[in-house]
Amino acid sequence: MNPFLKRRFVDQIAVMFGREAKKPAAISEPAQKIHFYKRGNRDLIAEKLHARAHAVHSNKWRNRRWTVLLVVNLFFTLSFWLDIQILEGALTASRFVGFHLIDLNSALQVMLAHKHIINNLVIGTGTVFVLWLLLGGRTFCSWVCPTTCWRSGRRRSTSGW
Repeated sequence: MNPFLKRRFVDQIAVMFGREAKKPAAISEPAQKIHFYKRGNRDLIAEKLHARAHAVHSNKWRNRRWTVLLVVNLFFTLSFWLDIQILEGALTASRFVGFHLIDLNSALQVMLAHKHIINNLVIGTGTVFVLWLLLGGRTFCSWVCPTTCWRSGRRRSTSGW
């Protein structure tokens, strides 16, 4: 530990035991720079506010996401209603044209509850795990889960994906 940090540590311990805190005699150049930006450079803040006010907002990706969300949930509804077995189940465990897709956490819970490994769970979990590795962890929930639609600008998932 360098001497400055040792001295500061000793000073902080002394303050804990009742000594009056010492203020620095002069503020260093790096500290002045930090304070300048921390207090707010008015010109920089004005530039950012101006840029934000004149920014063009596009809802292209939000609209695409809502389309995907509605189509997936419509597939679930129509498959059940018309009994055509395109997409069956729920968002955590489903069958798409007979191929199992199962959430990793749900599969683990089912296997632990049944106390044996079910082949369809292994296939569905393996498929979802490979897609998870290829596309990224929360890709599915960020586009399909309706619980993430509570605010259009935020894409946070409440599930384990």
